[in-house]
Amino acid sequence: MDLYNADYYDLEDEMTGTNVAGLIKLYKREDRKFSDKCLEMVDNLSKLNEEGKKSFEKECEFLNGGRVKIALKLADLLTK
Repeated sequence: MDLYNADYYDLEDEMTGTNVAGLIKLYKREDRKFSDKCLEMVDNLSKLNEEGKKSFEKECEFLNGGRVKIALKLADLLTK
């Protein structure tokens, strides 16, 4: 299993049984990770080769996917 699948699994474990307040805290944490990684990419863009850019893009997409998972779970809880 690659790193990203393991991280998604860990995130799913954290989300299981978590209430709305806990999910909001989790979302804020993941949002900060996403923002920090993407800002790091922007700061280093001129120094990166194509492979480095693709690596940053992949990680940003992955982190955004985590935010989406949490947001969907929050929406589900809030609309029940």
